[in-house]
Amino acid sequence: MSDFGTDFDFQERHKGQVTAILRRVVGKMADITIRTASDNEDKKQSTDYIVEVSVVGTVAARIRRNTNFRDLTIRSVRTNGTKTELAKIKEGFARWYLYIWHDDNSKVLEWIIVDLDKVRSANLLDAERKTIMNKDGTTGFINIAIKELKDANALVHHAKASGDV
Repeated sequence: MSDFGTDFDFQERHKGQVTAILRRVVGKMADITIRTASDNEDKKQSTDYIVEVSVVGTVAARIRRNTNFRDLTIRSVRTNGTKTELAKIKEGFARWYLYIWHDDNSKVLEWIIVDLDKVRSANLLDAERKTIMNKDGTTGFINIAIKELKDANALVHHAKASGDV
């Protein structure tokens, strides 16, 4: 079970990076507002931040701690019966998903922006996938490869970070 206070502090350290990445993609053509998701929003809408981009709509953002894997992982199992990220995204929350990987020093390494409408319309969330259980044994996730997102035309942007994010 995550500690919201610890996770909140973690999220707050990355707010500027989220804005910088989105600004890089949408440029000056959009207004961007960002706020950290409340504990309730995090649990009900599957996001660390609530981001509004005037030309896009709502962008969910997740920051993944250090890992060697580069795929989109979505929580699909909770043994306590709580609604999963997969269910929330299937229900239609957010237009885009900004997914960030960073190193142990909180430096952004790589990121993707995924068009969730295209993910949903391509039925990528309904495809039969292996559930991978986390070490805690209480949650599990599915993964969608970046190539699969690209093949479905759902990958808006994919970049390795430079020094400015």
